[in-house]
Amino acid sequence: MNRITSKNPGTGSPVVIRDATEQDLSRMASDMIRYLPDGLFPHLGNHFVRRWMKTFLTERFGIALVAVSDDEQPIGFLIGSTNQVRHIADVLANQKWGLLLSGLAALSIRPRVLLHFLGTRARPYARRLLGRTPSDLDWVARRRRPGWVFRGGGGGGQDRGGSSSPAASAASASSRVANTAPVACSGGL
Repeated sequence: MNRITSKNPGTGSPVVIRDATEQDLSRMASDMIRYLPDGLFPHLGNHFVRRWMKTFLTERFGIALVAVSDDEQPIGFLIGSTNQVRHIADVLANQKWGLLLSGLAALSIRPRVLLHFLGTRARPYARRLLGRTPSDLDWVARRRRPGWVFRGGGGGGQDRGGSSSPAASAASASSRVANTAPVACSGGL
């Protein structure tokens, strides 16, 4: 397990950044839904978000980190990938059916989200799941624009310019430097 310890400038107390574990997923999902509610995935509920976040623990290009105080009190989290195209390909190859069933179950009990999904995303998601898109690179390139911050699940809820969350802005800036793709972060990092 990787650990990075630094001082929290505001209090002088240590902050530990470590790899996320399955035990962290429930809190991470709850925080995402609470603090980053825009986008489809948070609207699908805690169970779906936990299942989706787990892909960042299990797939080779995923990254999931949590920041905790020295007494293990959660402060925030960050999830992303070192290669977004390959991460999505791995998720579709290894977790497609589980995520699909979880998403359908969530939509079946959320009629307003279902109607919105059918009107805005059903066709592109179906093409993607069936492998009928021009190219993975085209799919990602259409969603990555310089200066845009990604919030919510899978690129939903884009915000031009800055984000209201300093942590989201920092994650976006660090992703441009490190060539990673942040998906969500939370907390007062």
